[in-house]
This record gives sequence, C-alpha cells and structure tokens, in this order.
Amino acid sequence: MAEYFRLGEEVVTYGDIEELVYLVDVYLKDDARRKQIARCGQERIRQDFTYERAIRSIVEQALGERL
Repeated sequence: MAEYFRLGEEVVTYGDIEELVYLVDVYLKDDARRKQIARCGQERIRQDFTYERAIRSIVEQALGERL
C-alpha cells in the first residue's frame, strides 16, 4: 500500500487486530478526518489508476520498453 498511497493521508492500514479496533474507534470519533482520508484516497485512484495507465503498463512490460 505504501508504494501507491500516502499512509495516513490517502489510506489507513493496520498491523494486527488490536490496532484495527483502535483505529476503528479513532476514525468513528473523527468524522471529518475519516472523510478527508477517503476523499484523498479517491482522488489518488482517479488520477493514478486509470485504464489508460494500466494498459500502458501492461504493454510496456510485454514489449520491455517505455512507450
């Protein structure tokens, strides 16, 4: 995830069940922050994960060169 998103800004991850429970509690209490992270993550998806970019990457890997 850290390769594609800014952790804590565009996506939230957890390492174990205790951390998950803690983070659920934190973000249920902070509606504005939760919505901000969701908006930022959605914007990253719209910008960087388009069909055009995915197809370009597949073709480049198949050809072994950048287009």
